Amino acid sequence: MELEGAYKRPPSPVPCSVQEYTSEELLMLTAVRTLDQRGLRDGRGTSRQQRHKAPLQRAVISTWLSFREIRLFVCLDLLLGSSKALCLPLRVAGQQVGHVPQAVAKRLCQYPSVFSVSQGKEAPAYMELNVQLASWEQRTAAVQEVLQELRDQQAFPCLKEWREELYSVRPYFCDTPLFSMERAATPLLGVKRYGAHLNGYIWQNGQMYMWLARIASNKPTYPGLLDNLAAGGIATGLGVTETLIKECQEEACIPPSLAVQAKPVGTISLPLHRSHRYY
Repeated sequence: MELEGAYKRPPSPVPCSVQEYTSEELLMLTAVRTLDQRGLRDGRGTSRQQRHKAPLQRAVISTWLSFREIRLFVCLDLLLGSSKALCLPLRVAGQQVGHVPQAVAKRLCQYPSVFSVSQGKEAPAYMELNVQLASWEQRTAAVQEVLQELRDQQAFPCLKEWREELYSVRPYFCDTPLFSMERAATPLLGVKRYGAHLNGYIWQNGQMYMWLARIASNKPTYPGLLDNLAAGGIATGLGVTETLIKECQEEACIPPSLAVQAKPVGTISLPLHRSHRYY
């Protein structure tokens, strides 16, 4: 039964071990090991010398990996021929903040008062925001106007997920935001997105359990799939703690008095490439 007014169903604890890797970690470890050790046997009797002569892609697309695992590696940009190399760096006020896929850059060039492509004599091409847009307010308003028009034109599928929620764009998390933009459009510019994710653990009869939530079936993104106990993106104007408190209330009915007791344990950073989108 789903929680009324919440995005997730009531979580259920499942047994886990502090000595075990998560499935995502195992998949990534397998990918790295397969990429780094070309001489490993692929299950078909090929020798180390033969494997060195074969293309590196064969070391990945082997009996080690399923089709779903290969799709995961493609999304995480772990295979040869990084999609990032096919994107144009996005610069704002001389600082790189994103990676724009070629198809997106072509559309954005139709708005020269906001976006343009520069080509140096020796440096590779890059996309930049008009230098006349000198403040956070000017950049945010100009970019939002372009994105709204692209949304009206149904130019890119991700804009159908429009949230009316702004994400800050900056080179690094602690930097001052250069502008803010609609959350659903961030993949088009390949900017960094940040979130706060909470896991909950309990001990029962000497066994550690981890709480898992299931996303509601009526949610537009990832319906019915397992998720953290509470998690959400960090919107403009909010910090990590504020975001965690908000998400705990919305998704798990955890009161602020309990949410503030959460302990920060680290960060995870990864790229994600899907079709015309680059995270």
